[in-house]
Amino acid sequence: MNKIISRCSIYGNISAPTSKSMMIRALIISLLNKETTEITYNSLCNDVVSTIEIIEKLGAKITKIEKCLKITGGFSEGILKIDCKESLLAVRLFSIIASLHDEKTTITGDDKLLNRTVYLPEESLESLGVKIETNNNKIPIKIKGPIKSGKIEIDGSTTSQILTGLLMTLPLAESDSEIKVNNLKSLPYIDMTICLLNEFGIRILNQNYTLFKIPGKQTYKHTKYTVEGDWSSAAFLLVAGAIGGKVTVKNLDVFTRQADKMIIDALHRANAKLSINSDMISAEKNNLEAFQFDANSCPDIFPPLVALAAHCNGTSLIRGVNRLFAKDSNRVQRLKDVFTKLGIEINIDDDIMLITGGPIKSTTIDCFNDHRIAMAVAVAAIDSEGEVTIENAECVAKSYVEFWDDLDSLIKK
Repeated sequence: MNKIISRCSIYGNISAPTSKSMMIRALIISLLNKETTEITYNSLCNDVVSTIEIIEKLGAKITKIEKCLKITGGFSEGILKIDCKESLLAVRLFSIIASLHDEKTTITGDDKLLNRTVYLPEESLESLGVKIETNNNKIPIKIKGPIKSGKIEIDGSTTSQILTGLLMTLPLAESDSEIKVNNLKSLPYIDMTICLLNEFGIRILNQNYTLFKIPGKQTYKHTKYTVEGDWSSAAFLLVAGAIGGKVTVKNLDVFTRQADKMIIDALHRANAKLSINSDMISAEKNNLEAFQFDANSCPDIFPPLVALAAHCNGTSLIRGVNRLFAKDSNRVQRLKDVFTKLGIEINIDDDIMLITGGPIKSTTIDCFNDHRIAMAVAVAAIDSEGEVTIENAECVAKSYVEFWDDLDSLIKK
């Protein structure tokens, strides 16, 4: 479908959707948990629905009561193929989880993932007894375990998701393990994983994000878990408020481990008016000024940051360009292409993106089936010179199914 956005005022309250990252982690943990897990949520995006289908196929017994999933785990052997649809997070996590079994399992996904690198540390995994066949570290991936405990070394500069999978899996090994990690970038995501594991009774010793000690023979415990709101999605709504009026986003935990709560710091640097409470945040229009921001630990909010910078006076500087190459599209080039077409000057200098604010032109945008680019264009267009048409706008459902309905409810013509 196409979505048309033109200049408008933005006012109202929205409840943030469920955190995709935390929900997927909780679902996979529930698969590995022989006891019952109860997961309460307020929305399900496409990637989460795909994960629910996967764990059910793998042996989890799921009962849905209103907005609660009661899940009895049980990772059955004999499942020879796992289809992760559009979720690279699921590909990475299930590639590690599948190594618990001694049968060869194929991890695959939609065509959209065919050219995306998984970054499996093949030599390290093989030292733990895992046999791996990949298409140049792309899907399809064939994994055969069972994984054993041991000491390994991995690189964390491109993604922390492989480490997350290992932290979920190795507690079930027969003895203790150690993971040495070099150049780990996404520290908040690992904090998030470890805190979630702790809620399920799993102990991980983190030594300055360079060495992780994992006791073996652990078991996941019965847990009632409420998934908090998603700061990645909320970032677009808060930027919309700063550009076009005033937006209050509820169901947000300001004490979260989610990396993308750093959007608050960026908005503050850009001179947006902010009101911060324990479970809700408001962002209000103001004279926005150019800002500098390091997005290395929170690359998913790079698109809304670019939309924000497009409406600031002067040239903003955002670090972390190198973290974007492994996203849903070549997000560096796509952001430059899209915002240049919108009339915004963007220059890239190594790991830095420079965005000079200016008027948003009327045009038609191909968002390259990238959910975050589609949302960033929509937010930028609320203060445009004319109509901006976004093609294939339904791609936002990957992470935020209700995005267009929520944005429409805020628009005051």
